[in-house]
Amino acid sequence: MANEVQVAFSAQLTDKLISIEDALPKDFNRERFVQNAISVLNDKPELKKINQAQLQLGLVKAAMLNLNYANKEFYLIPYGSSVQFQIDYRGMQKVAKAYSVRPIKDIHADVVREGDVFDYSIVDNRASITFKPKPFSNADIVGCFCYIEYEDGGIEVTRMSTEEVQDVRKNYATSKNSPAWQKSFDQMMVKTVIRRALKTVELDFENSDARNTWEEESDMNFVTKTKSVDVPNPFDQAPEVVQEATVIEKEEADVELPDFLQGGE
Repeated sequence: MANEVQVAFSAQLTDKLISIEDALPKDFNRERFVQNAISVLNDKPELKKINQAQLQLGLVKAAMLNLNYANKEFYLIPYGSSVQFQIDYRGMQKVAKAYSVRPIKDIHADVVREGDVFDYSIVDNRASITFKPKPFSNADIVGCFCYIEYEDGGIEVTRMSTEEVQDVRKNYATSKNSPAWQKSFDQMMVKTVIRRALKTVELDFENSDARNTWEEESDMNFVTKTKSVDVPNPFDQAPEVVQEATVIEKEEADVELPDFLQGGE
């Protein structure tokens, strides 16, 4: 970006952030965020063609959740003259850790390949996993998992087979043939299982604007239902009454811009 364009964009974005200061996290660093926003535009020159109000709306959503572009916690993806704000799995983990009612110590997710050792068990109503990946393996991926470790010692484990993830991709992903799915399938598996796992976490945001942004920007909504299932492998649910997540597609709709973001190109 030319220097004069950067200065104008920085000033305009700063004004937007000041106008919604009450909706931003208490530890929000406005100056650093604006600097990171400029790096977004420098990395993706095509964003300069986007309606500036929509572009700034995407950045404001990231600000409400205190997400950092430099850490790849969110993305702005151009679609014609519009832009899609998308939270990366790193951003999902950050938000969960920051706002979980039950304090989270760690969140870890990974894919499991043929030849890896993966064992899941429940002893005295406590979940436990053993994962020993085969070093430098490029074998076929058979599943993925996410475990959430709480500071009180509790652990919650979510598992998905490759077939389950493919079903999510086929039936519910808004961009199932995107380069991300085609070239980085392992990372998309990790993102999918983290998204499902976080549906079990109760979050307490500082304000309703942040909560609404978090809920609206999930690619898919998961509704929990109780179901008894028999399982042939460790990536299906355990053969007992369990809480199983069912995916429901989120319908796309035109979103009217807030008053503070109405404006020109």
